[in-house]
Amino acid sequence: MTIGPGLIETATGSGGIRPRSSVRGATARPGHDKRGLWIAMYPFHWVPADGRRHASLDKRPWGNAYPSGMLVSTLCSQEVVADATQEAWLWRTCDDCHSEARRVAEAVLKVPRMSV
Repeated sequence: MTIGPGLIETATGSGGIRPRSSVRGATARPGHDKRGLWIAMYPFHWVPADGRRHASLDKRPWGNAYPSGMLVSTLCSQEVVADATQEAWLWRTCDDCHSEARRVAEAVLKVPRMSV
């Protein structure tokens, strides 16, 4: 489901809102997709922990995920221990992290872009 320019909402596996760049056929680089829509790259990442999928601004040490056991600060102002298991990605999204992630995403989309 499309939320707005550069955003989609996913049903499972990602934590709710993802950049449109995750959609098959779109570019993974910041910029415009094939239809001319701006693709936003957000400063937060999703991490399953404490029975919910949380959003965090913490840097990931490697790859695309926080490793299991890593202490992570979340957008809901908690410190949680990451759980990188496949099942953990099926947990519900933390409502407070979701609200804050939307606020951050909307702020990113409002930043003026330079044309190249």
